Amino acid sequence: MEALLAWPTTSQAFTAVQPIFRDDTRGSPPRKTARLDGDVDSSSKGKGKQLLRDAAHRGVRQLTLVHCKVSMPGLPPADDSSYTNTIRHALRALLDREGSVPFLPSSYKMVFDAVEVAVSLAGKGAEVYAMLSRELDRACAEGVARRLLKGTGIPWLQNLVGEWKWFEGRVNLLRTLLTWLDRGYVSDKGLPQVRALGFRAFERHVISGNVAIHDKIAPCIEEWVNAEREAQGASPHRHHVLTLIEMLRILDLYQSSFHTPYVLATQAYYSAESTALSSAEGRLTPPEFVSHCIARVVQEVQRCREVLQEESLASIEQATERALMDGRITWLVQDGVGPLVDAKDVESLRKMYDLLDRVDALEPLKLAFAKSVETTVSKIVLLPIAEEDDMIPQLLAFKSFVDSLLTDAFREDAKVQYDDGVTVKQELDKGKRKHSSSTNPKKRGKGPFGYAATDAFARGFGKRQRKPAEMIAKFIDKAMRKGQKGRSDEEFEGKLNAVLALYQFTKDRDVFRTFYWRALAKRLLLQKSASDDFEKAVIKKLRDGYDPEFGKGDEMFKDLALSKDLLVEYHEKQFDDKLLSVMVLQYSCWPYQPRKGRDIDLPPAMLGSLERYSTYYQAKHKPRKLDWFHSLGTATLTARFPKGEKELSVSLYQATILLLFNDVAKMGYKEIKQQTSMGDEELRRTLQSLACGKKRVLKKVPPGKDVEDDDKFAYNADFTDQNRRVHINSIQQKETVEESKATDDKIQEDRGYLLDAAIVRIMKGRKRLTNQMLITETVVAVKGHFQPDIRQIKKQLDSLTDREYIRRDEDNRDVYHYVA
Repeated sequence: MEALLAWPTTSQAFTAVQPIFRDDTRGSPPRKTARLDGDVDSSSKGKGKQLLRDAAHRGVRQLTLVHCKVSMPGLPPADDSSYTNTIRHALRALLDREGSVPFLPSSYKMVFDAVEVAVSLAGKGAEVYAMLSRELDRACAEGVARRLLKGTGIPWLQNLVGEWKWFEGRVNLLRTLLTWLDRGYVSDKGLPQVRALGFRAFERHVISGNVAIHDKIAPCIEEWVNAEREAQGASPHRHHVLTLIEMLRILDLYQSSFHTPYVLATQAYYSAESTALSSAEGRLTPPEFVSHCIARVVQEVQRCREVLQEESLASIEQATERALMDGRITWLVQDGVGPLVDAKDVESLRKMYDLLDRVDALEPLKLAFAKSVETTVSKIVLLPIAEEDDMIPQLLAFKSFVDSLLTDAFREDAKVQYDDGVTVKQELDKGKRKHSSSTNPKKRGKGPFGYAATDAFARGFGKRQRKPAEMIAKFIDKAMRKGQKGRSDEEFEGKLNAVLALYQFTKDRDVFRTFYWRALAKRLLLQKSASDDFEKAVIKKLRDGYDPEFGKGDEMFKDLALSKDLLVEYHEKQFDDKLLSVMVLQYSCWPYQPRKGRDIDLPPAMLGSLERYSTYYQAKHKPRKLDWFHSLGTATLTARFPKGEKELSVSLYQATILLLFNDVAKMGYKEIKQQTSMGDEELRRTLQSLACGKKRVLKKVPPGKDVEDDDKFAYNADFTDQNRRVHINSIQQKETVEESKATDDKIQEDRGYLLDAAIVRIMKGRKRLTNQMLITETVVAVKGHFQPDIRQIKKQLDSLTDREYIRRDEDNRDVYHYVA
């Protein structure tokens, strides 16, 4: 490079210049005169000072150059045509790859000097530029393009890359030799420089302007990339593709000549592969297909980062995903989601979600997921009677799985981390995303899948009326009786919250309230609850989160507190009844109704205590009346057996029967019934608990599990137990078909009252409504309690019409009027 740019060492440029000085007294003040490094002697310093003094006296001097001709030793005159001939011959020799033109007749330096003279001195820049353009066009059209017309495939791609490398090298050499052309002519005229002109000629005659050659590039790209996909590794020809990409990038043809064919080849390849993998022969399962798709996406991303331009990443990644998933989404979700949910395969569902999210196909996945959840919930709530006790545990386990699935699989993170550690961005096209991702994965709210799961649970619960709500109440009852059992407060509260979460899915809320109030009343009255604090917490959650009517629970606790205060006051006045404990309850707050028929006949001592308390209470609260519920009473008896004295904790019914044996050692069934006035069913269960259970304080003759009318019962002198205090459980009565029907009838009766009240309230406010509008508003009014049946609403409308609360319009029978 130094030899090419050597400048003349001698010149006569300034010999004819005569200096002309002009004084300017208004000029700038004198400045320090620069001197050479060798000017260090004292005389030179004196001369410098003298020059400064002269300059101050004469003012600023102006130097004017006049035109002069420069001669370069060894070169012809500037107007000689040999310069252009030399340049033309040099251009043809440099752009000839086949050796048909003899090599340069002179050195590169002579070519460089010839260009300088022709452009700078002779003013032939336009001629040299046109000559260069013609030679470049000729070399590309008659040389490179002609040689590339033959051949196809990867070998042809090697030839194309070779031609490009040769031509690029020649253009770079020409740019150096024609430096004076770029500097002295091109830059002034605003024309493409030498390098750009060469590449433009190549692009015009070899690539974009030559259809025969251009059409060969796409098949080569497809052949190379498909070979890598089949081998799942780098091809030995990859370096040729890298050179091709660099060439197209320089020619500004990357998008049209490489990116587009590559994307089309990707779509074609993976569409065919997707069809093959989902066909009958060699068909993959949905989880296997999803894993295969993810692996393919990872491979494409890695290849794109190693070979292609960064701008191609998003398009190629998207093309791969859509080609693999196109036409397979319905099969994938219909055949895959249900089995994966049943198998609780969170990881496979996560991969499926990630893949479908990237092709904007989450809606089919959501629908399939909701259908699977609904199917599973329906199976659980429709369990046969013998397996109904497993209903709530199974629902809790499935609900826990669904919650984890929503968090771990159906997440909305900003990126997806595949198994091999390659991170694939999920927000490549945010504008087309229907489900935007959260920038903070830790903060997840309920999204589309969460709402779909809630609706699916509700539909599943709706497959069976009454029973799910009843079983939830019974499960809570068992949990509150058992208590924490070694678990922490947080764990126990979490279990209760999980059960209460199921309550939101049932529409039979009045059924739940009925069974929950009954169970709560028994726990409180029999002191079977493990914790009053948790009881109050559950009531608060139900009242604040679901139904304001659960505020009655607070009134129940108030009754118990007032009863304790009243009992303390009674014991202060009646010292003989220190062992008596009475709870006074309000009918309006407790799920009990006045008894119909006769209750048990208590022993005289017990009866006397109750009469004294009644007298005391009525004297304190004169308008009120006490109804005794002996079925809820308990007693503690001291029993003396030959093997030791025991304290028996029994129900009031059991205590009444046991006290009969203080007077006689043996009694028959009929005699016991006569003295206690108990019903057959209740008496048989009570005797079974005393004589046929684990704690047999009575003997039954003959032995057996069932109690018959002719059976005899006697005091069991052989009874023994390692504990002094013995609790004898009552035999729990299982709900019979008749009792279940009675409960349903009671619930239906209450629903009728609620519908009547809602209809009258609506009509009183609206005065006049059509039948359909009245039904619609009635459904809205009572949906917080239960989901009414349209037939039941029509039945209540007919009933209210008969009772003259409303009437039909005389002209239009579809219209109702309120009767004041």
